[in-house]
Amino acid sequence: KIIIQLKLRLRLFIYSGLEQRRNNQRSRIRKEKEYQRRAEEQRIQEEQRAKEKRTQERASHKNANPRGKTCEKLQQLKLEDPEEKKKLVQKNKEYSRYVEALRAQMREKIDMYNIHLPPLCFCGSGFWDTHPDSCANNCMFYKNHKGITSGSPLCFIILSTSPLIWI
Repeated sequence: KIIIQLKLRLRLFIYSGLEQRRNNQRSRIRKEKEYQRRAEEQRIQEEQRAKEKRTQERASHKNANPRGKTCEKLQQLKLEDPEEKKKLVQKNKEYSRYVEALRAQMREKIDMYNIHLPPLCFCGSGFWDTHPDSCANNCMFYKNHKGITSGSPLCFIILSTSPLIWI
């Protein structure tokens, strides 16, 4: 009986020690999360203060400028906007051409190595016809670009064949 009681007390002692360690770990994690939350709040407040200072400086700067200079600046901004828009449109065109060229290269290399890729979903007839923007609205890839790269088993097929493709 004494041995059994000693064993039970030892188990209780060990269990209480484990429980105490777990509680210490939980409290440490809570403190770390609280510290991170406070740091994030402080960062956001500093950003808001900096933003307010910038707006105040702009307002005081606008008030300090004579009327003629502000009109000139507005006209200059109006002239810059079409140029900026043209640059942005040109950049988007170049980007889409680049992506299409990469797609064409991938197709050629996949065809060269006789690799057949099944379609990602039933919305397209082949692998190259499926696109998240053109999928049906009940498809799991509909407007879900991340879903194609993260959840698709075909992504693993592409990655496993990529050393052959990029040679």
